[in-house]
Amino acid sequence: MIKSGLALGFASAAVAVLLGSPARATTVPSSIGSIAAEQYQGNYCDDFGADVQVRVSAGLPNTTYSATFTVFSTANPPTYYALQTDTFTTDAAGNGSVLQLNALTPTGKQSGTAVASVAAGATSVTVDFPIYCPGNQGG
Repeated sequence: MIKSGLALGFASAAVAVLLGSPARATTVPSSIGSIAAEQYQGNYCDDFGADVQVRVSAGLPNTTYSATFTVFSTANPPTYYALQTDTFTTDAAGNGSVLQLNALTPTGKQSGTAVASVAAGATSVTVDFPIYCPGNQGG
């Protein structure tokens, strides 16, 4: 009886982990550096979407990069999502990052595959990565 209770407990925990597991980073190597995109710290959500971070490692030193995301936007009813571009500058080693709040999938969903387009100069890299925000998070 104790063994079956433990097995059931472990099985329940495994299902909970699978269903609510945090999103993982996706990294794409490129000529402008190693580009990683992920839901911030694996699980951060805001009221209307995911907090996401884009990181560049070993990229172009002291260079301005842009990162474009689909985000929640009250300026675009009735869909309430739009593209937004943020910029950041790498350091002397070519490392840099940007954090975007309320990111969504390209179709305006809070969970699924999000897309970040990262550019430096004439080179652009697209990174698809998972986000998971099952509902409005604020209160």
